[in-house]
Amino acid sequence: MPLTPEYRDLVIDHMLRGIAFEPPQALFAGLLHPGSDIELRGDTYMRQGVRLGPPQSGLALSAVDVGFPRASENWGLVRSVGLFDVAAGGMMLAVCPLDLSFFTPAEDGTIPEGYDITAGAQFSLPAGKIWFDLE
Repeated sequence: MPLTPEYRDLVIDHMLRGIAFEPPQALFAGLLHPGSDIELRGDTYMRQGVRLGPPQSGLALSAVDVGFPRASENWGLVRSVGLFDVAAGGMMLAVCPLDLSFFTPAEDGTIPEGYDITAGAQFSLPAGKIWFDLE
């Protein structure tokens, strides 16, 4: 999960320049449209809390399932998950692409642009599907 440029700057300033840094008190997953950092929107859509497990060999995985509310309307396509510092607004810290297991290839083998969340659907990410590293 690559860090956003803004968050990367904060981490570098803290680690290499000794500038004070307050890490987020909690982490929240937000669903992002394909090829962008634009978060989905909808009447029932809201970011969900994420708990990462301890890092192993530089990689931290989500420790529990992350479930989103049932969509009361079409939310649209999602291709990645943003990791945020607050439940609404705030700063996006990193972006994690969805695992290809979420996508059913077309007959010609191509992968769809995104996972379509339609009215009535309830999207969830099993433990381990949100990952974070510093590479």
